[in-house]
Amino acid sequence: MTLRLTPWVQQVRAATPYGYQPEYLTHDNDAIFKGSLLQEFLSNAEITPKHIAPRSPWQNGICERLIGNVRRELLDRIIPLNQRRLERLLADYVNYYNNVRTHQSLGGESPVKGVSPPETKGKDTALSATPILCGLYHGYEKVA
Repeated sequence: MTLRLTPWVQQVRAATPYGYQPEYLTHDNDAIFKGSLLQEFLSNAEITPKHIAPRSPWQNGICERLIGNVRRELLDRIIPLNQRRLERLLADYVNYYNNVRTHQSLGGESPVKGVSPPETKGKDTALSATPILCGLYHGYEKVA
């Protein structure tokens, strides 16, 4: 059987070259994703569709926010040349995002709290900068 390619099927197909497909595809309940052609393509590619809960737009927003952050803070600034480099950059970004990057909603803290350095006065404080993501960002620590 020949499968007709709709724009959504073409996008999923282009995003999964050479048999590297994800195990799941998370999407909202739009009719575009529920179409028989896309569902048949996902079934043939052995990708399990995961629908977000009905009337739960916040679930979609969390995914869109994360994808937007990765794009703006990483992929708009560094171009990975191959899949291995992309995976390494993403792993480094996840580490940076959870351990170093400050979050306004957390009062300027990172999600994973480290050991708090001893308090010092401004003139007595020496900082050490550690480059992150090829020097795109830096982590700062107090030097004893």
